[in-house]
Amino acid sequence: AYNLDSRVYGASSFKGPYAAYLCQHLGDNDASYPSGSEAAGSGVSSSIYSLIQPMILYSDNSAFSSLRNTYDSAGFAEWLNSCGVDSEIMHDTHFPRYSARESALLWLRTYQYLKTNTPTAQNLASLYEQTNVSFIRSGVSDDGEVEAVLNKAGWCSGSERFTGLCDAGLIKCTDGTTYLMSTMTNSPDGGLYTVRLANLASTLFECRDVLE
Repeated sequence: AYNLDSRVYGASSFKGPYAAYLCQHLGDNDASYPSGSEAAGSGVSSSIYSLIQPMILYSDNSAFSSLRNTYDSAGFAEWLNSCGVDSEIMHDTHFPRYSARESALLWLRTYQYLKTNTPTAQNLASLYEQTNVSFIRSGVSDDGEVEAVLNKAGWCSGSERFTGLCDAGLIKCTDGTTYLMSTMTNSPDGGLYTVRLANLASTLFECRDVLE
């Protein structure tokens, strides 16, 4: 870990955990929300799924904004707090600044939800595996031990406030091990920087043996 608590512009990376919140909150009855304190809903409707799908697969901003405008007040602050993340970040635009530690905590909760293996969780896991952009996947895909990468990346180039190149998610290995990786940077999108982020993911993954 490095600069764990430095907040940067997360851009669309925040869509990943937000989808987990929606699915856990609205999904199958046997998926607790949050931490067993409240029963989950009756299921994710086709209309909601039709927004979650492009939001995760293609990083659709309109779908994301529509969902946030509708469901932020349905328990998102409580969900963030239950993850160990200050809910204040939800008010820092729909695309907040947050840190690698906060990202990792959100993906830890996402991992715990996906392990429930309910139909809604399975559908969400499938979407994460098919994202059209993943710097982590690009970095680790040549490793023969990698089975799948479940992620949501974010990228933007603008003013200093709105510049970020990030990716976070889960790396599933053929031996059944799953690793969580969060890379949050204030680098601009494009060119050399995307290559550097993929190389960083590759190097971090190669270091996994020291965790044993």
